[in-house]
Amino acid sequence: MKIPQKIKIKILEKISLLPVPGVYFEIELIAQFKNNYFIGPFITDSFGESIITKDIIIQQINRDKDFYMMDYASDIDDCDDEIIIHVLSGESIRQKINNVKKYFPENAELLNALFSVSINERFTVDIIKKLGIKEELKFEI
Repeated sequence: MKIPQKIKIKILEKISLLPVPGVYFEIELIAQFKNNYFIGPFITDSFGESIITKDIIIQQINRDKDFYMMDYASDIDDCDDEIIIHVLSGESIRQKINNVKKYFPENAELLNALFSVSINERFTVDIIKKLGIKEELKFEI
């Protein structure tokens, strides 16, 4: 995968095309070997944008490969040129926090802090979109 140094993800309201601040989301990298990588979470700023750097992606891939060595085999170069953006519903985020809390309570606190400032409680279903990787991605919800 050829990944830019920075990826700007902009989330827009589908009808008005206005930016949507406070959206909690994750990205999924599609791995050629074993499991896909979930990177994040991220939250959009007041302009409906979030910047994800290549360094953050590499750090999270390396962390997952080191910690879960039997579950992951792909490097960043082994991932597809598309990503999947997951905007999670409030219920999905609460379930994730409860699952993470069992083994990583400090990570659950971070997820809860991001969730508390997000607007995801408004979403009753997860919103998922697959996009080609480039420096700026726009996603309508």
